[in-house]
Amino acid sequence: MDVVDGHHMRERTKEMAHGTSHRDRFEGRSDAGGLWTTRRRRRRNNAGLDGEERRVRRLVKEEGAYDVLLRSFVDGLGGESGDDGLAREALQRRKREEEGDSGGETEDGPTQDGDRRNAEGALSSGGGTELDPQSLAKEEETNTNPSEDDEIEATTDQDEAGSARLDEEEFSPGQDDPFRTHLERELDSEAMKSVEERKMTTYTDVIGEENGMWQETSEDHPPFVSLDEASIRPRLLSRWRSLCRLVIRGETRGKNDHTGNQTSPADQDFESSFQKSVFQRLNSYRDVLVTNHTLEQSTKQSNPTRDVCLLHVLNHILKTSDYIRKNNKLMEEDPKQEPPRDQGFTRPKVLFLVPLRHTALALINRMMELAPSVTQKRHDSVVNRDKLAREYALDPDQEELEPARVKEARKAKPIEYQQLFGGNSDDAFRMGIKFTKKSVKLFVDFYAADAIVASPLSLITQRAEGKPGVMDYLSSIEMVVVDQADVLFMQNWQHTETVLLNIVNKLPAEQHGADFTRIRNWYLNSQSCHYRQLVMLTSFTNAEMNALFSHAAHSHAGRSKWKVKAVGVLSRVIPRAQQVYERFPCPSIQSMDDKRFEYFCKEHWPSLKSTVKSGVLIFVRTYFEFVRLRNFMRSEAASLVLLSEYSKRSDISRGRSNFFHGNKNLMLYSERAHFYYRFTLRGVHEVFFYSLPEQGHYYAELLNMMEGTDAPLCTVLYCKYDKLQLERVVGKKRAQRLLQAESSTFMFQ
Repeated sequence: MDVVDGHHMRERTKEMAHGTSHRDRFEGRSDAGGLWTTRRRRRRNNAGLDGEERRVRRLVKEEGAYDVLLRSFVDGLGGESGDDGLAREALQRRKREEEGDSGGETEDGPTQDGDRRNAEGALSSGGGTELDPQSLAKEEETNTNPSEDDEIEATTDQDEAGSARLDEEEFSPGQDDPFRTHLERELDSEAMKSVEERKMTTYTDVIGEENGMWQETSEDHPPFVSLDEASIRPRLLSRWRSLCRLVIRGETRGKNDHTGNQTSPADQDFESSFQKSVFQRLNSYRDVLVTNHTLEQSTKQSNPTRDVCLLHVLNHILKTSDYIRKNNKLMEEDPKQEPPRDQGFTRPKVLFLVPLRHTALALINRMMELAPSVTQKRHDSVVNRDKLAREYALDPDQEELEPARVKEARKAKPIEYQQLFGGNSDDAFRMGIKFTKKSVKLFVDFYAADAIVASPLSLITQRAEGKPGVMDYLSSIEMVVVDQADVLFMQNWQHTETVLLNIVNKLPAEQHGADFTRIRNWYLNSQSCHYRQLVMLTSFTNAEMNALFSHAAHSHAGRSKWKVKAVGVLSRVIPRAQQVYERFPCPSIQSMDDKRFEYFCKEHWPSLKSTVKSGVLIFVRTYFEFVRLRNFMRSEAASLVLLSEYSKRSDISRGRSNFFHGNKNLMLYSERAHFYYRFTLRGVHEVFFYSLPEQGHYYAELLNMMEGTDAPLCTVLYCKYDKLQLERVVGKKRAQRLLQAESSTFMFQ
């Protein structure tokens, strides 16, 4: 190719990108840049091109006009001009972007190259792609009467295209943006002390939600706004609305709520008033504890509470990268200005704590559906998608090799058990996720990630096996989402406590390339716990969860907890059993375990030991209680079967057989064993609850196992510190009566 000047090459490449030749322009054809409608016209126009121009036109179609321009310019210079290095550098940068680079972001933070890339994309998008007349006719015939789905897809594409143009503008958070007001607030010693000592004394109702209310700190309640006024990034807001089908063709504009009144703009982006109230508190960066997140909801890929949580998380990540990108550009324009405080020690800003691999898979898939950079038109918009399916989904080959009797036994178990353990139930995993302008990258290095999805066990193991500083990538976490906290409690709640209290937001042992001139002051002053938002989703709460939420939730924006009015499970009990509740005296929570054990040994053990009746099931809530009763009953030479989460399979089978045939009179059964195995025990004639279960529906399941007697007996021991467990079994109103009445014995039948 001959050496040509840059201006001539740019003009020539633009003409070829639009299918225009020099001969067409000279002859003044007005339709030269249009579609070729016949093969004769294409042959006639291509006949006037020499071999070099044909090669360039082919490259234009395959690679885009910008690449051909750079390649031709570099080849034409041949290393004889000073612009050679500039052109080659631009070409290499373009290649890196196409290979899935960070979209202008580095591990230290994003860079501001958006304007140049937008111009390049506009030039390359005009590649001279020729359409076949037959396919064009078919397309026109198909689009004559477009379906509703086609219109929805077209509207979504237009909305996202318009939102993309808005996102390309410089991100400048306003004074009222919660992102800015939360992260830029300065706290003195008195303010930090008041944050740690405040109490949740304010109660707020939600319209349409009669079974619960918000218990909050005394700070001002979050404003009642629509998503248009909630400072959501435009592309993310468009994706949210397209997935929820709330703005397509105005289908929900002006809809009525359950009271028949016209809904406000704040109602049109949410499925319910409760979902809206959750997002309002999340968007104000409050610490939030939601207690009606059931197992059925948490195992699904899409559920309302998790969706608004992911919306808030993605909005925070996008704002963080856009804000750093904008400041990078300002620093390039004026290097002498004071560096902005907009970063942390490391890049990761969000930590998801989830119990099992398949629940993490559902969360990640939903996150990719909401991420603006993921599109169906580009298969490379999610990097390592196949690896995600291999490592987190259930292997279909292993599922086919599973014995038929095992499959049938699983189908006989409750639905929520099948949903929880129906997938990959491994509990040791961790993954880094990086969000860029063009893609979502999975399994990236933790220090290059924006979000970390991990189980508490994997983090504890990594810290125990690694050298000092191995957990530094968690030093700058600004948001922690604990999903399925009830399942984490059944695994090992101490691991979750250790992660939140002793690992997250600790000063790093190494620098990791951080620019200390741009690190926020509250990171340097070890105040990050007051700027970190904690979100816990669970189906129930207990003393341990409430204690962790109180000790780990210190956001200066406030705290909010959704309290559910329990209705109980007595209506689910099928046998007409005599259910006797006995309250034992307990002066303090520290002495609760000892007082319970003393009352059992004095009031109930003599009759249980001397009875000749078999089939007595003794249920305990914790493994500590299991070990204590096991040692005591062995010392008393009781006819006993032990069934815990640590029992061997052979011991379980042998023990269940002996209990069913009456060879053993007593069975000691732990709640975690029921959680993991969900046995259907045979030969149960009487149930004794040494302590009530955390999962209220376990009570009904165990009583429904009783058989063989006309009037089966159930005995329950409780005290005033078992209030939460008691409410989930008998309901809130009955629990108040059982705790406040003068009598200590009650019976339900």
